[in-house]
Amino acid sequence: MLRPHRRYPIPIDLDILQKLGKPRAMDIYVWITMKKAALHYQNRSSLTLG
Repeated sequence: MLRPHRRYPIPIDLDILQKLGKPRAMDIYVWITMKKAALHYQNRSSLTLG
């Protein structure tokens, strides 16, 4: 279960999470960061294979 996370790290900045403070703001930040990373890896793999 941890292998995909090691293969495709998600750059979550813990300092930003701490400064946000509110759980909803933290959730939104993590969600946006994960989406951005997923798009990055998806585009990179399609360029590599295509």
